[in-house]
Amino acid sequence: MPRQAPATAQFSLDGQTLWKGVRHVSACTDEPILSIAHGHNLTLVVFREARLVISWHFSLSPGVEPSAVFGIPPMIASHMCKSAPPVSRLARMTVHGSDVSLSADDADGSFELRWRFEIAQFPAPPELYRLLPAPPAAVALHHLEVADAILGAAARLMALEVERQLHRSKLAVLVGMHGDRLVIDGREVGKEPPGFYHFDPRLVTRALEFLSSDRIEVGLTPLDPQRAFLSLVDRQPDHTLHCALLSLGLDTQRLIAPGRGMVARRT
Repeated sequence: MPRQAPATAQFSLDGQTLWKGVRHVSACTDEPILSIAHGHNLTLVVFREARLVISWHFSLSPGVEPSAVFGIPPMIASHMCKSAPPVSRLARMTVHGSDVSLSADDADGSFELRWRFEIAQFPAPPELYRLLPAPPAAVALHHLEVADAILGAAARLMALEVERQLHRSKLAVLVGMHGDRLVIDGREVGKEPPGFYHFDPRLVTRALEFLSSDRIEVGLTPLDPQRAFLSLVDRQPDHTLHCALLSLGLDTQRLIAPGRGMVARRT
């Protein structure tokens, strides 16, 4: 989990990019936003429980050094969506622990936003920093092909729950690579061949809702022999969206509600 330094950090940030980024995020969710400015990259992150991490990546010019981490609560994000972005290129920011201030200029003159947000409240997994960048080795597929496979897997889980009287926590979406094919199916949680992993169907289907391009990238990155994360990547002209989902373990007892198995082939 990113930590807020107790010392005061003062830096300049591209305010227009920050406003644009917050608007992109807020169009998809009203969750609090974790903001990470590092070098020439601005990453805005929201969480669905601790297994689904959605991040938006934007280019910054000029860059920010050293890194700056702060949270944006929904009320501040809403205000930024309703107000015009700064007319000045750079916003002046101060972060001291959970206290954040942002100063910039708009058409009416100078203004300042102040808020307090404790980033420790984000349900970030220990592997957060591995879940943010899009994987370099991903398969490009048609969005609809991937969606059909995931929704088909979720439908199979619903049938398994009824036919075999299985508890929902024992059902998951299975994802793995078979040769050059990405395999997606709905199965009872159990031991699978190497390279195949189980994912919460609620969160897999939720991740689909963030994607809008006709073609997306899908990647599967092992964390250890039993665990991996699934990446769904949507590259837009001005930013990259990355949905990263942590796999479930064989011992999971979490209640996972089934949603909707097929094979998505590389095109």
